[in-house]
Amino acid sequence: MLAHNFIEMAVDLHLYENQREIWNIYKQAMENVKAELPNVAECISVYLELEQPLVLKELNNLIAFLSPHNLTTKEIAVEKVALPLIKLRFNKEVSTEKTLMIAEKALAITKPTYQAYLENAVVEVRKNILGN
Repeated sequence: MLAHNFIEMAVDLHLYENQREIWNIYKQAMENVKAELPNVAECISVYLELEQPLVLKELNNLIAFLSPHNLTTKEIAVEKVALPLIKLRFNKEVSTEKTLMIAEKALAITKPTYQAYLENAVVEVRKNILGN
């Protein structure tokens, strides 16, 4: 787990706490994606020259990790997202308490700026991807 993952997690937690309507849109989008995962897995498997069931399994794992329900409190986020990803990426067991402290720091760092960051991201996506 890298620093940016904690920052992203903190932004998600701020959205849940302060802008539930956006979090609900995220939750619905994740539900909608689940129905399309077999098609997405097929496309990716062709591109990567991997078996479709393997790609589908990994996509389902990703969706499970990033479930909006795992991003409702810092304690749940650390338990269900941060610690498993650290274990997966680095094969390390880390202290829950220290990881919670990092999550708390990420929340403090992002609190004053996360809304402006997201607004800027929307502008950049519209400009660079949608051409607006």
